[in-house]
Amino acid sequence: MKILLLTTTLLFSILLSFGQTKGTLYKADKWADVKGKGDWVKAMNSPNKEKVEVLLTIKSIKVTFGAKTYDYKLVSFYRASPVMWVYIVNLDGKTYKMNISQNSLEINNESYTINIENEWIITKIADVSAVDIK
Repeated sequence: MKILLLTTTLLFSILLSFGQTKGTLYKADKWADVKGKGDWVKAMNSPNKEKVEVLLTIKSIKVTFGAKTYDYKLVSFYRASPVMWVYIVNLDGKTYKMNISQNSLEINNESYTINIENEWIITKIADVSAVDIK
């Protein structure tokens, strides 16, 4: 009986681990609405101060601005430089190019910038963590 219980527990643990996905979570407290403000400079001078989260997984990139969430489907990605990854994503039938870059001008290289050109930008992201997604 103990062997059956142990085997069942082990099998359940293995199946549960296959159902989990690893991801990277980026958190910030402000973002700039480039599309809404008309250009990058205006957007950066008056950022939206609200909770921002970007969850990167192998299938999608979920971006949350305050209470609004956008689930971008990941199409492809490539490393553009030692400090930047480019992700081709789809949202509502439209294709975008999303950049995630480590800020190489920072002394400790521990902050990131994430943006979709002419749409939005999040800068000085220092809260980055690996997460398990069920």
